Amino acid sequence: MTARIVFRVSVLALLLYSAVTQKCPAGGRSESSIVGWMLRGHVYDTLLAELPFTCVFKCREDNRCQSFNWVISLLTCEFNNRTKEARPEDFIPNQDRSYYRRDLQRVPLGSIQELPAETCDEIKRSEGHAVSGRYWFSTIKSGTSVLAYCNMETNDIDECSASSPVCDINANCSNTRGSYICTCRAGYTGDGKTCQDIDECGASTPVCDINANCSNTRGSYICTCKSGYIGDGKTCQDSCTHIKSVGKPVIHNSRSYTQGAWMKDPLGIMGPETIFVMVGYGGRKVLEEFENMDTFKTGIARKKYVLPYNWDGTGGVVYGPYLYYNREATNYIVKYNLRTEGVEKQISLSGSARVTSYQWGGYSQVDLAVDEQGLWALWGYSGNSNKLRAQMIDVHKGSLTLAWNLNSEVMNSMGNAFVACGVVYCIDDYHSESTTINFAYDTKTGNQWNPNIQFTNQFGYNSMVAYNPRERVLYAWDNQRLVTYPITFKER
Repeated sequence: MTARIVFRVSVLALLLYSAVTQKCPAGGRSESSIVGWMLRGHVYDTLLAELPFTCVFKCREDNRCQSFNWVISLLTCEFNNRTKEARPEDFIPNQDRSYYRRDLQRVPLGSIQELPAETCDEIKRSEGHAVSGRYWFSTIKSGTSVLAYCNMETNDIDECSASSPVCDINANCSNTRGSYICTCRAGYTGDGKTCQDIDECGASTPVCDINANCSNTRGSYICTCKSGYIGDGKTCQDSCTHIKSVGKPVIHNSRSYTQGAWMKDPLGIMGPETIFVMVGYGGRKVLEEFENMDTFKTGIARKKYVLPYNWDGTGGVVYGPYLYYNREATNYIVKYNLRTEGVEKQISLSGSARVTSYQWGGYSQVDLAVDEQGLWALWGYSGNSNKLRAQMIDVHKGSLTLAWNLNSEVMNSMGNAFVACGVVYCIDDYHSESTTINFAYDTKTGNQWNPNIQFTNQFGYNSMVAYNPRERVLYAWDNQRLVTYPITFKER
């Protein structure tokens, strides 16, 4: 068949199709082809076909097909995803083409994801009538079909209702006529389409109280009062008061050694239930670690640390991931890292730090203590007539800081000492079953007094007394018995 014959057959087919569709709607909405016209710019696919009837059937098979152009000279169908009603501005004359609107079961524009509209008005023009509701649009997010609410009365798309958010997940979306506004929520910064968390804890102006810890969270922060303080974190008050009474000792375990030290990490970093034991008062360098009280009572150590130097006395303490102890026969306090199992620092006390010890002896010239304020060193200072000197240790810098010379008894006349809530307390005797805490000095106020608090050395040889600020109890080693004392503080 020559090209001229094909051309004539095609034209006759067009005329026949036009006549049929004008008179026989075939139960669906249809209209005749329009010869010499085309819809421009909306072709999504093409097909070679000798007759336009092929294009008709192919269009019916594709939900995207709204109409097609029949290119007479090329015997080609150009399938459109729009009708001339939807886009009248693109309906133009073209002598080589004819325009056909889909005759059966045309899918309404914007009703499926594969056939998104660009505007609400386009939907109304395409369908002749449309009600407000959710439709698919291609203009909200580039290259993506998005479902959103369309107000057909105002022709406004509510982008904020889109099935795929137009703003950052941490932003608020406000719909406006013909557009929208994204605003980052409190605690975030950005243009609304991209929002980043603000680290309030790193701000130049503190957001928490000076006595609180700040923890940054996504979009906010948490202020938590430090140990020894109470409040909401933005305002913290000293929760510490003076000790009112000390209860009777509670026995937890026993060892064959008369003297020693045992403790938990008051910061809980090494585990809130982990127990550490230093047996004896000198010539030893093995620190035992127990997982909890149950394993401690069975005697099954989880780990044993072989320290680089022997210790003196029973004043060693675990504070965070470190053990601090007085190195044998020296003025040095060793800072030993329990995680790396190595010495990080040796802190030197004054040259006269080891001139005297507690009543019971045992190389107890240097006693370390922990309270809500931090780490302390206690010793009989020759520059203070061998009375007690209390000095804080900066655990970060590994250096001594504030110091107080106390008007206490001389060190070798007292049984033991400890620090709680910034107050240094001295126990009169280590041996007598019934004794008293007969000296107290408040380092925050400078006041000193005799609290006359009853204290029991139940087993007659208390070689170690230390305060745990997290549990608010005293740990002690009384003649082979490892005990704790409950404490009652005065009300504010």
